[in-house]
Amino acid sequence: MLLAAALVSGAVLTGPVTAPKQRLQGMFSKATADAVLACPTERTPLRTEVAMYGNTRREARVSASGVRYPVNEAYVDLISTSGRSASSGGLTPAQLADEVKEVFATRTQTQLFRSPLLGFLYERGWRQNFRNAGFPGIEKEFVEVTEFFSPVAKNGVIVDMSCGSGLMYRRLMRSGAGYGRVIACDYSEVMLRETRRRSIEEGLRKTELELLRCDVAQLPMSNGSVTAMHAGEF
Repeated sequence: MLLAAALVSGAVLTGPVTAPKQRLQGMFSKATADAVLACPTERTPLRTEVAMYGNTRREARVSASGVRYPVNEAYVDLISTSGRSASSGGLTPAQLADEVKEVFATRTQTQLFRSPLLGFLYERGWRQNFRNAGFPGIEKEFVEVTEFFSPVAKNGVIVDMSCGSGLMYRRLMRSGAGYGRVIACDYSEVMLRETRRRSIEEGLRKTELELLRCDVAQLPMSNGSVTAMHAGEF
């Protein structure tokens, strides 16, 4: 076997020669599985795969069996039907029928929150209805959540489920509590994009944000991987 040697800071390193394409793939893709994210249907850990087509970067989360979940500039789409539609074989007639049934089954409950208008107005009045119904208000809610999370805060995996426009998520991200990972989840694409927009507007770095589109009935997370969860809007 051929060996390649390189001189780095006075030390000689040796190792097997790797084909340029394999080396390039290694720069973009992670062979190790994510410690938290899992396929919502298979329940197996996901790994990151990135491909470059000219100047276009394409990223996906891939299950053990090869089901691919798309990643866009705002969020990782871990809805089960997104995984099927992103797979190389496309949708079978049976899968298409299942997807149509799922859309109509959830449309009444979710369609309102997928409206761009609501995404814009959510913090400008809609969320006040929670306070009118007896909720203490976001600032007091944040204090209560921070106190509740404090025993497991250091390096913990924190999830803000049904994050809306990121009212709690942004505060958790800026809290300085030492969380290891803070993940915002919502079914609504509009709300996730609004969360991202507001987070960046408030000075959070794009690379810090971790937003997931998911269904609470099929959480895309491994058992025992989440330290604490906030679900204040359920």
